[in-house]
Formats: sequence, structure tokens, C-alpha cells
Amino acid sequence: MYVPATPAQPAVALAPVGIVSAAPPMFARPVHTRLRVRDAQLNVLDGHPATVTGTLAPGLPGKTVTLQRLGNHGWRTLTRTLTGLHGRFKLRYLPWQTGTELVRLRFAGDARGPSPRAGFSGG
Repeated sequence: MYVPATPAQPAVALAPVGIVSAAPPMFARPVHTRLRVRDAQLNVLDGHPATVTGTLAPGLPGKTVTLQRLGNHGWRTLTRTLTGLHGRFKLRYLPWQTGTELVRLRFAGDARGPSPRAGFSGG
């Protein structure tokens, strides 16, 4: 005969015999991230690349940072790169036309924290 457990019973009492774990739960703690631009060469001549270098603090390696521009239908990714040692990155983009565009850097975030953005005008 099946008798459901009542909510008043402690969780350990509900666990099957031999399945109790003393290991702490595996939850990632949120980390406040920040994009720091060290250098931005956005005013370039025709045929020359625009570059942006910086750091994703607090020194997070292996994360994707994107350079985006604002177009008629929202933000569009121009190029992306992975952060290296100590969260450093270098983005390089060859503009396909001359002019001024509103661009931003973006780290989409991950399980450890939300996404910071750094916007500026280039061209």
C-alpha cells in the first residue's frame, strides 16, 4: 500500500536509505562583471581595420565579447572574440563602408552573472 509523505517530514527522512549526500550544492555565485576599454581605434581610413582592446573584469578567460552596431532593426554583431588570459580581448573589424555608426561592446553573460555593455560612437 502506498502512503504519500507529508510535507512536515524533513528532507533527510524523505531520501532513500544510502542516498544522503554531504556534498554542498553546486550553484555558481553571481559575479559582477565589467567591460573596460583600453584602446579603441574606430576612426580609420578606407581599407584599414578598426580595433578595440580591453578587459572583461574580473579577469575572466574564455568568454565571448562582441562588437555590435546599431542598425535599422536593432543591434547587429560585427565581430566577436574570446577573452584570453586575465580577461583581455582584442576585436578587429574591417568596415565595409565609410561613415559614422553607433557601436557597443557586449558580453552576453553566463551562469555566473549578468551582461555588461559599453557603448560608444565610431566612424
